[in-house]
Amino acid sequence: MLRIPRWPRAEVAAAVLTGGYLGALTADRSRIVVRGWSMAPTLLPGDVVLTLPIAARLVRAGQVVVLRDPADADHLVIKRIHERCGDQVYVLGDDPDHSTDSRAWGWLPGTQVRRLVLVRWPEVRSHLRRHDQPSGRRATTSTSGSSSATSPAGRRP
Repeated sequence: MLRIPRWPRAEVAAAVLTGGYLGALTADRSRIVVRGWSMAPTLLPGDVVLTLPIAARLVRAGQVVVLRDPADADHLVIKRIHERCGDQVYVLGDDPDHSTDSRAWGWLPGTQVRRLVLVRWPEVRSHLRRHDQPSGRRATTSTSGSSSATSPAGRRP
C-alpha cells in the first residue's frame, strides 16, 4: 500500500501564507512609486515599494502606510504612523523639513489609511525602519510637502 506522508500543520500554513504573500506582491496594484522627499532617507523619489491593503485598526506606530491626502482625495501620500488612538491616526514624514503631515492636518480618520508599505523593491529583505543615518543615496532639497505615491499602471489602491 502506498503511504502518503502527512505534512505538519505549520508547514502547510507557511506554504499557504508564502504563496498568498508572493501572489499579492506580483499584483500590479501592490507596487507604488514614491514621488517627493518627505520620507527621506527611508524612501526617495523613484523608489518602488510593495504594499498590501490594510485596515487602520491593524496598523501600529512605526509602520509606513499609504493614505489619502486629506486635502485631495485623489492624491495618495506615504507617511509613517506616529500614533494611533482608537479610529484615528497621527502620521509624520521621516524628513520633517520636507513633509506635510499630521503636524498640519491633525489627527486623521483611520479610513484614510489605504495600504501598508511592506518593503522597497527590489530590496525585498529590507525592513522599512527609520534610519537616523542617511543611506548611500543623497537627497536634494525640495519644496514638495509630502511623498506622494502612484501606481506604475496609474491605478489607485
